[in-house]
Amino acid sequence: MTALLKVESQYVNQFQELIAQLPKNAVNITPIKNSLSKEVEKRIEHYKRGKMETTPFSEGLNSIREGLLNRL
Repeated sequence: MTALLKVESQYVNQFQELIAQLPKNAVNITPIKNSLSKEVEKRIEHYKRGKMETTPFSEGLNSIREGLLNRL
């Protein structure tokens, strides 16, 4: 069985103790990086505070086009 669990930070130690009581190799834990929504929120805050360097859409698109044409 595969399940995705979200453990609140205040209960992480208790959760780890619970898992440690299970037989060895009974559970395989793979931590997941921050969710995409947290990353988006972080980037929005950086943008609002003026900490993020931005490029106008048309300039960015032109740069992508040039890169693709150079590969041909």
